[in-house]
Amino acid sequence: MPGCVGLATKESTGLLNTTATSIDRFLCDTLAGAPRPWPKLQAVSSTEFLERCRHHGIAALLFHRASSSLGWPEWPQDVQTALEQESKAGVARDLLRGHYLKQLAERFTAEGIPCLVTKGQALAVTHYHVPGVRTRSDTDLFIRTGDISPVLNIANQLGYVLASTVYKSHQFTLLRPGDELNSVRLDIHWRIQNAPRFAHSICFDEAFHDSIEHPDLPPVRVLFPVDALMLACMHRFGNERHDRNRLIWISDIHELFSDMSEAELERFGANAVERGVQAVCRDGLE
Repeated sequence: MPGCVGLATKESTGLLNTTATSIDRFLCDTLAGAPRPWPKLQAVSSTEFLERCRHHGIAALLFHRASSSLGWPEWPQDVQTALEQESKAGVARDLLRGHYLKQLAERFTAEGIPCLVTKGQALAVTHYHVPGVRTRSDTDLFIRTGDISPVLNIANQLGYVLASTVYKSHQFTLLRPGDELNSVRLDIHWRIQNAPRFAHSICFDEAFHDSIEHPDLPPVRVLFPVDALMLACMHRFGNERHDRNRLIWISDIHELFSDMSEAELERFGANAVERGVQAVCRDGLE
């Protein structure tokens, strides 16, 4: 898995402490398929370990990767139970999001509104064997600027409420109210990224032309892998508060990169240079 070597250097909030560093190295090894024995973490409490897993957004993914390993029985029972619960909750949330996403996409299609699903919601199905293990707090959709009003109207008809100012940035947030497991949050983007330096790096019409059909939820469409990888790399630098070494984002880059053909990688490199984002793309791959 790329990105793990320099993981323990710095976060946006400051230097990692020794405990976080040891946990992060353990998590990297486990996700990469080379888990170290739990006794290496004897001085770490279960609470510290689970908090670090949630910070990285990989609790469900970790359970999926680690529970079949030879060293799994050595893990503390409360850690095993918590990770399993995260995994089950992720599967349940994924089914719910899929149901409402298909409903929304069908209405958009009926009204002639093109739309792309991006980031974690798309990658969960296209690049993870079990979609529920790709933790995400929302569903990101990419639309044309001119479709903001009709998208809002359709969403309101389907029970969503506006939870942010529409023109404060390049996105707005819609919520379908419910409890923690049953609520649905949509982040609707009319630029690919809020950060000004990335906002025009992927234009909607070109991205939609190159897009592919969601494998499980037609008529939903997702970014072509070249665009998806560029977005994954840019996302790490989209907000100064982001921990750029958050492992679920590194995992996305790893899965996308590993699945691409030589021709796609060449196109990715050319696009990155042409659009002036080669530095952040190279950083993500490294």
